[in-house]
Amino acid sequence: MYILNQSKNIAAGIQLVFNILKPFLYGALIAYLLAPICNRMDERFLKWFPKATEKQKKEVIAHLSDRLKGKVHQVYRVINQKHKKRFNDYLKKEDIHQVKQLWHGSRNENWFSILENGLQLNPNAIITGKMFGKGIYFAQSSNKSWNYTSYHGTSWASGNSDTAFMGLYATAYGTPHDVTMSENFSQNKLKNLQCNCVHAHAGSQLLNDEIIYYNESAMLLNYIVEFK
Repeated sequence: MYILNQSKNIAAGIQLVFNILKPFLYGALIAYLLAPICNRMDERFLKWFPKATEKQKKEVIAHLSDRLKGKVHQVYRVINQKHKKRFNDYLKKEDIHQVKQLWHGSRNENWFSILENGLQLNPNAIITGKMFGKGIYFAQSSNKSWNYTSYHGTSWASGNSDTAFMGLYATAYGTPHDVTMSENFSQNKLKNLQCNCVHAHAGSQLLNDEIIYYNESAMLLNYIVEFK
């Protein structure tokens, strides 16, 4: 009887653990099954956007490292007019005259939402690193942004795809707050500093510069680059 009761208790314990983990296990299984579909759908979805002209393509590729130039499959012109108005209104409101072209890399499955909704401070997606608080992170170095894509072998995203995407953005750089060490920032904190973004410089904590924004209106996606 004692052994039977213990067996029931163990079975109940296993069932309890399974019930707790079930949503995570199912979520992981669904993500695994849908990943290749998302990759293909993103490629087909982008075909609806116009390809960049040869002149535009050359300008975009000039922002890439030599290592990535050879992987470029296509460049798409993808300006969302609603986001363009929002960005221009933000530049005018904040009296920002300095705009920088910066890279943002993300997993393939995220680009549906990015194209429709823009980059978000609290996205419903896997977040990789937030050294400077809940901001939207960009890089001048294409190699840095590359490591957040789905391409196989990328360090931060642990990519396993033969296709990857990166976005080239116009960003409202304005007056930056320069830092070299990790620190938590927010939009209010940045306003108090009378700055428009955080520019984290390479040093003991970073191999490459990062530029972080805390307002979703401070950026405009101009191009998506498809890599193979």
